[in-house]
Amino acid sequence: MKNPLFFKLPILLLALLASMQNAYAYDFEVNGIYYTVNRTMATVTYKTTDYNTYSGDVVIPESVNHNGATYAVTAIDAEAFRSSTGLTSVSIPSTVTEIGMMAFYECDHLSRVDISSIEAWCKISFNYPECYSDDYSPLFSNPLYYARHLFLNGVEVTDLIIPNTIVTLNNYVFCNCEGLSSVTIPQSVRIINGNAFMDCKRLANVDIAPSVTVIGSQAFYGCTDLSSITVPRSVNIIESEAFNCCPGLTEIIVENGNAYYDSRANCNAIIKTATNMLIAGCQNTAIPNTVTAISGDAFKGCNTLKSIDIPHSVISITGNPFEDCSSLESITVAENNPVYDSRDNCNAIIETAADKLIAGCKNTIIPHSVVSIGDRAFYSCQELKSIDIPNSVISIGKFAFAECTGLTHAIIPNSVETPVQYSGTGWFMGCTNLSHVTIGSSITQMGIIFHRCPNITSVTCLATTPPITEDTWTVWDSGLPEQPSNFDLEVYGQATLFVPVTSLEDYKTAKYWKQFSLIRPIGDTDGNGLLGIADVTELVDLLLTSQGNEIHFGASDVNGDGLVNIIDVTELIDTLLAQ
Repeated sequence: MKNPLFFKLPILLLALLASMQNAYAYDFEVNGIYYTVNRTMATVTYKTTDYNTYSGDVVIPESVNHNGATYAVTAIDAEAFRSSTGLTSVSIPSTVTEIGMMAFYECDHLSRVDISSIEAWCKISFNYPECYSDDYSPLFSNPLYYARHLFLNGVEVTDLIIPNTIVTLNNYVFCNCEGLSSVTIPQSVRIINGNAFMDCKRLANVDIAPSVTVIGSQAFYGCTDLSSITVPRSVNIIESEAFNCCPGLTEIIVENGNAYYDSRANCNAIIKTATNMLIAGCQNTAIPNTVTAISGDAFKGCNTLKSIDIPHSVISITGNPFEDCSSLESITVAENNPVYDSRDNCNAIIETAADKLIAGCKNTIIPHSVVSIGDRAFYSCQELKSIDIPNSVISIGKFAFAECTGLTHAIIPNSVETPVQYSGTGWFMGCTNLSHVTIGSSITQMGIIFHRCPNITSVTCLATTPPITEDTWTVWDSGLPEQPSNFDLEVYGQATLFVPVTSLEDYKTAKYWKQFSLIRPIGDTDGNGLLGIADVTELVDLLLTSQGNEIHFGASDVNGDGLVNIIDVTELIDTLLAQ
């Protein structure tokens, strides 16, 4: 009988060949550039899967000769320049028509892209697999994502005139091109695809010809210097977030005669005529009283918007239309609105029937009649300095206070229950200035509530049973080890965890909770790790020297409401008597 290894040898050899092919993916190299070939065409690629193949100024030729054959250079392979941190500029010939997924990923020092033809550049496809879900992959395909400056025959492109041979502006074609100050789109163009001019921050003037029928998703997203936009009468499709995060916008006009959209009553907004839905607004928008619906991204990123009035006619609001409107300070709903209200001058939008707050701002005071806070209700409200969540609230939606970087403390009251899909909560994710957090007694499971909050120094958990924690929070391609998702790793080392004295030992042995370097009982005001009469004395002294109800956290805030008063003294005495 033959040795089993005999039968395995062909398989082992195939595996070895496959690994060698993966490590060295090129067919040949000329002048420091690596290529694969397909008949008469060549594709620029990487040397090995360690990447970091290129550095300095790379000039890709229109054609390359090898072994007596000439190949036209028509594509840049997926990941071809990946991790080439020494790459400073790249010259792309007019023969290139395709750039693969993540071709320039992590090219952090790339500062310019040189081309010889705007027409050829407009015809390049920035590709990524349809099954690939990461939104950033096509960005990394376009070298402008890092370079930010496009040069035509050695001169930086600032006033861009699209050639009249172009019919479609491809996805991401000029994204992040910060040198652009104006764009003229000619009569030949029918479609402006998604993200075409995304994050062209200095783009101030756009002239769209009355031939364009489609403005794609996020086509002008993040064009912070754009001050006005006129939508031609020819446009019949405007996709989501086309003009979001354009805080400089003061004027939005839809040309008369457009059969699909309008800007009635000089409202400085885009309204779907057939449905009376406002889909895009700006800092000067006045919502007409004929509008019946507001889309969920209508004002997203309009951080110059100061106030908004919701008329009685609006009966449908999708999500929070005011995400990332950090300067918004006044929200008023008309008193006779049948669906929404802003009761008690709360500066928020509340679904009346459900007592659900769906949109807030930096001056919001949550009424005690509110029972739930909607998904992303305060998302990226960066000027929100503090928020009092009343005990009437029993549920908080996903990412409700995420990216509120002005918040320094967060108190989840005892009334708030763990959501069914707790792992995706992200309530305070990205609140980078949070230093003190209190977790109410009804929380039984922890998700990513405080992920990316690295400056937390004090955590109070009022639950007598340690909440169940998530195992890991993985970051795509981060290279980092798996880690607990409840708090950032540094928080476990720098923060003090305060817990009920009866549960002290449980927390010291509970998964992830035990990683806190210092765990103390609530009420341990003298810091010796025990509860006694000395703690009551310390607490009374603190109360006597405090000016009214000052904000306190940790050991002295016995009942977890963020204040030190006689109630805390009473609760501490009751705890001591119960021992």
